[in-house]
Amino acid sequence: MSQVAFQLRASGYEISLEGDKIALDFFGDGDPDVGVVKPLIEQVKMSKTALMQYLKQEEMEAASISQATGCARDWQDLSATCDTIDTVFNLGQLTPEQADRLIAEVVDRSRAIPEVAVPTRGFE
Repeated sequence: MSQVAFQLRASGYEISLEGDKIALDFFGDGDPDVGVVKPLIEQVKMSKTALMQYLKQEEMEAASISQATGCARDWQDLSATCDTIDTVFNLGQLTPEQADRLIAEVVDRSRAIPEVAVPTRGFE
């Protein structure tokens, strides 16, 4: 399903979940290429459950990365989070919009934490 989602996005569509429905919104330039898009939409109809699971997985991946950003103690932690965003995006498991939002969260978090975390001492 990732390939169908990728091809629809490359054709100018945004894909999202709205309850138990899949929403396709066209934001591309001009009109969609019906010859390319029509077979993809048919695949969406035939594999709705699988695509919904894929989109939910994307959302869960983004939520997990967002949580890691919020838990970062220093810039080294944020660097690891950026590496994760890059990897997950390159695997096609994040949309460009999700990746942009997550990077913005990293930038915001970098302003709120020290460059190097202060070591904590255990209780004695």
